[in-house]
Amino acid sequence: LYDLETAGLPIQKFTFIQAAEDTTVHKPDPKVFIPTLTVLKESGIETDNILYVGDIVSDYLAASGAGVHF
Repeated sequence: LYDLETAGLPIQKFTFIQAAEDTTVHKPDPKVFIPTLTVLKESGIETDNILYVGDIVSDYLAASGAGVHF
């Protein structure tokens, strides 16, 4: 949250913010996205409308394995 606030991003605009502590699996396992995808689907946001931004290959592998745009 500190990094988002420092970057000037209004955290109240986010539907959900997931941290490493929110799941027992980690990238590149696509199941890492289950908490986020569950919350977003409950909010009416479909997977096709999600863009995940990452900076390493495991980010890409996890996102593409979960059907999330990268």
